[in-house]
Amino acid sequence: MGKSDKSNNSNKDKKDNISGFNNQKRSSKFDDLTGTSNLRPNSPNGNSLTTKEKAKKIWKWVVIAIYLFLAGLGFTGLIQSCVLRTSSTVGAGVELYNSRNDVAPYVNTYKISEKSKEEIDYYLTEEEEIKRGDNEAAQKVKENPYLIGSPKLDNFGNIKKVKTKYYVIDQKAKENFLTNKTTIHELKDQLKTIYDIYGKEHAEKISDYYGVYDNYSSSLRILGIDNVALSNSSSSKISGSVDNKGLLQGDKNNNFIFMNNKIINYLNTNGLAYINQNDWYNINFFVLRRPTDWNSLSNSQKDFYGTGITNLSSAFIAYENINSQWIKVEQIGGQYVTKDANGDGIIDSDEYVIITDPNRIAKFRYALEAEVVSISNEDAATAGLLSSEAYARDYLQSLMNVAVRFPQINDFYQSVLGNVDSVTESNSRVIFDNLSKEKLKGIVSSNTRNNQKAIDDSKLFTLQQKNAILTYQNEVTSLMTKLGFGIRKQVYSDENSEYYEPNNNKEFKVEFLPTTKNKKDIVIGTGSAAQKPITSWKDSWRLGPFYGLIVYPLSFMINGMMNPMPSMNGWSGIIAIVIAILVTRVIVTLFTYKTLFSTHKQQQLNPKKAKIDAKYEPFKGNREMEQRKRQELAKLYKSHNISMIDPIKAMCISMPIFISIWRVVQGIPDIKSTTWLGIQFSLTSWKELFGGAWQYLPLLIIAAATQAISQLLPRILNKKRMKERANKAEIAALKKSNKTQNIVMIVFIVMSVIFEAGVQIYWIVGGLWQIMQTLAVHHIVKSNWYKTKGYKYV
Repeated sequence: MGKSDKSNNSNKDKKDNISGFNNQKRSSKFDDLTGTSNLRPNSPNGNSLTTKEKAKKIWKWVVIAIYLFLAGLGFTGLIQSCVLRTSSTVGAGVELYNSRNDVAPYVNTYKISEKSKEEIDYYLTEEEEIKRGDNEAAQKVKENPYLIGSPKLDNFGNIKKVKTKYYVIDQKAKENFLTNKTTIHELKDQLKTIYDIYGKEHAEKISDYYGVYDNYSSSLRILGIDNVALSNSSSSKISGSVDNKGLLQGDKNNNFIFMNNKIINYLNTNGLAYINQNDWYNINFFVLRRPTDWNSLSNSQKDFYGTGITNLSSAFIAYENINSQWIKVEQIGGQYVTKDANGDGIIDSDEYVIITDPNRIAKFRYALEAEVVSISNEDAATAGLLSSEAYARDYLQSLMNVAVRFPQINDFYQSVLGNVDSVTESNSRVIFDNLSKEKLKGIVSSNTRNNQKAIDDSKLFTLQQKNAILTYQNEVTSLMTKLGFGIRKQVYSDENSEYYEPNNNKEFKVEFLPTTKNKKDIVIGTGSAAQKPITSWKDSWRLGPFYGLIVYPLSFMINGMMNPMPSMNGWSGIIAIVIAILVTRVIVTLFTYKTLFSTHKQQQLNPKKAKIDAKYEPFKGNREMEQRKRQELAKLYKSHNISMIDPIKAMCISMPIFISIWRVVQGIPDIKSTTWLGIQFSLTSWKELFGGAWQYLPLLIIAAATQAISQLLPRILNKKRMKERANKAEIAALKKSNKTQNIVMIVFIVMSVIFEAGVQIYWIVGGLWQIMQTLAVHHIVKSNWYKTKGYKYV
């Protein structure tokens, strides 16, 4: 054989060796991903992969894609939970409905509360004393009519005081009211009827703006002193009447007081006016004017002035009857002072003397120095108001229609104006009609501050009359202030005090003054968050696949269960949450049941794992040996059907479902408005507890306890077994693992107590499921069935 032949044979052998290496030594892991390498390297005939093997590999990558998609859904839901604003109140935030016809408005709830205060007991007329059962006082005023209006004294010469009842309208911000379906449908139809005056096309479009996405709606509900909603039929009472509609109606055509900003925008854009649902009456009140002798007042006297619309008390000037003349009593720093120390009409000292004798002060009379301001009763169409202002005025009128029925307003008429005997159904409106601006001006004194001598007795009021005026003023102005009404004013500031003065000697003008700059499209009485109702599966996709694929289907199921169910004092909400959790947890368990047993299997393999760890302990730091160790551990786990990525798979499935049911509990109005055993699902338990609502304490304790037990139970059940079988390395690893688990447990406990009560119900039911699941797995792995053949299937 020649040299060249040897060389050729050598090259041929070399090529054969390389070919053999390529065919036998290289990995076949990615053969199915190449277009030309679908040969089976171990097959003698080099056939390509079978259809079944291709399908398995394709399915493997499909499963990976599914898990990645689910993980993405979970993270998307987590981010949206932080970004999308929700609200604990119905009619605000992201809400979930089965139909747009069911979208509920935001309801402002007001409550008439009965209160009492201690006041001086004055002699009334003989008839009034007989009415209240004080026959002794009636006989005294009969014999001496001059006693009327004077304070009563006890046997020791002290002024008698009595507790008197009065009423206020308070906004109940925590009241979460869900309007019933019938009323909701009437609201939408009402818009068509009211605005049909502008033509059918406008009426249809205005009606279509009801319940749209991203709107701020407003409606009104007033509860009487008996906690029952007032209806239009109870116009003369402060107690409620049974009314299944709940929302307050105006006194024009029994229409509900309702509006939203989308409708306001439409009216403004098309030059259409809001149509009021109440008959408007003048609303009159008093305002402080900068006094004419401003420059002559001391700083302390200037400071004593109030702030006009909210404080009328400083507008009263006290007088004392000395030697048959009414002499002004100075007021400095909130105290009465005089230069007539002994009250004999002779100046004995140049020093101011503080009057502290209550009997003397009780005999003071008061002049009122103020301006009378009126909110006009003009119709919205003729008053030149913006639609937002007109709705605010209508809203205010609704509250004033209730306030005017209060006994203290009646007392104002009786003691000051003296023209109304009592508020009855027939004359409740007389109060508005009779209380004209001119009549109120008649009780106001002018330029009394410089009058040190006699003053007309008809311009002076007793303390009882002064209190009646202040009560009326406070009732009117407190409602105005709460709703954002104020007076257009020129402000004078001195010594940190503000005083109201008409511009260029013109009348004061009252306006709706919302806090935001642009009041054109501001609607009074709305929630702090825009309402974003999701009413169909198509709608849900505007918030992405997390809402479209998981949240809305789940909410549709719960709404479908709750809608036909009666309230059952809140049990319907509990039942719906329990069923939702059972359904979702069963679904998750069907896909992740292997993970429930993997922990137990790993603990069973701990002795074998310890042997492998000991085998490679001398080679610590050697990359090649550590790689072999990992391969050997992987082979061990695989032989016992354990996948190290099973926990990750379980998390990919459970995380989006966990977050979605959390969003559903917060977003379904029927659940938000549920009250169960005095616990309102929409309120935050720990805040209510600190506010004195002790019924939330058991809920907080149970929520925290179930989370703690569900986290600790697996460790408790495995503790004995670990002590018997674990070596030192395993015990050290267990302690390290326990530290991590303790942190996780604390996080879950904190999360279970910081959210709303409805979410805590979810945490409790979910925790109980976890506890039962842990106990079930524990008993299964101890059974003979599991030990003999059951372990093969899980």
